[in-house]
Amino acid sequence: MKLTSCILAVIWVFMEAPQFVQGVTADTGHWNFSDCILAQFAMEFEVYLNPLNLNETTSFPVPTTAKVNANASHCGDTNQTLNLFWDEKSGNQTLNRSMEITFSERPNDAYYGVSRLFAHFSLPSQTTKGVDESSYLIIDSGDLTNLMFHTPLDRSFLCADIGDLRVKTSLYKGTSPPRELNSTSIVGKSVQFDAFRTSDRVPTGFRTPMDCDYMPNDIVPIAVGVALALLVVVVLVAYLVGRKRHRQRGYQSL
Repeated sequence: MKLTSCILAVIWVFMEAPQFVQGVTADTGHWNFSDCILAQFAMEFEVYLNPLNLNETTSFPVPTTAKVNANASHCGDTNQTLNLFWDEKSGNQTLNRSMEITFSERPNDAYYGVSRLFAHFSLPSQTTKGVDESSYLIIDSGDLTNLMFHTPLDRSFLCADIGDLRVKTSLYKGTSPPRELNSTSIVGKSVQFDAFRTSDRVPTGFRTPMDCDYMPNDIVPIAVGVALALLVVVVLVAYLVGRKRHRQRGYQSL
């Protein structure tokens, strides 16, 4: 019986082990649009502006003070968009910055995800032959065919670190044709999205998260299987031993 109790205790430990909950960094911004989208993240775009030095990047962080552009955001049935904008100073120039996240739904497969990440960053204008030339960056994942960050329709997406996401980048300067740059690296920390919140039963906060860091642990089913197999063996051996003792005492089993 002691062995059986130990086996059951091992099963309980594996089944009841607590899950790790991700934290939120200090520079995490929080946004929402209407009743359909909630989002929080700390994100920056690392752009390779210098073609002569591919190890040099210019960082464009999304500030926590970025505002939601209600005119460019929308809540659709199969596509929803969150558009953020902000300004930055460079000398006496005001630079307009914006980024847009498009969520798309796949109702037949019961999930949604990010179908497009788009950013527009104005750069300081430069004078060429006495003419001021404005320039800007376009960062666009539109050429990606698969949804990013797959999430069940009744859940939110949670990720402590989305890793190094590479996105197509173009530089526009004056009237010159756009120049393709090396892919921008998008870094995101403490990322949580919750889109397609169209039901009246949806809570005011984020719905139950699907954590991108969760990986099924093969040790758990193996350990449980081994423990159950040992339990069967113990019960069988106990039965055979008891039956043998009864026979030795002159009793016959029914």
